[in-house]
Amino acid sequence: MSIAAKHFDPQLGIDIHMYAMPPCPLPTPHIGLVLDPFDYIPFIGSTIKVNGVHRGTAGTGGLDIHIPLGVWG
Repeated sequence: MSIAAKHFDPQLGIDIHMYAMPPCPLPTPHIGLVLDPFDYIPFIGSTIKVNGVHRGTAGTGGLDIHIPLGVWG
C-alpha cells in the first residue's frame, strides 16, 4: 500500500444520513475513488505524480457512490 494518496485510490466509509422511515439516523455505505479532473488540465493541474498517476491532496475530490437504504415502494 502506498503512503501517498493518488488518483484512483479506493475510498470506503460509513456516512450517517437521516431517513423518513424510520425517523432516525442510519449508517449508509460510502464507496468512491479519489479523482480530480482539473488535475489533468495543462498549466493549472498537478505536475506531481505518484507511481505514474497524479497525486491526491487533502482537498482532492472524488467520484462517490452512495448506496441508498430505506423503504422502497
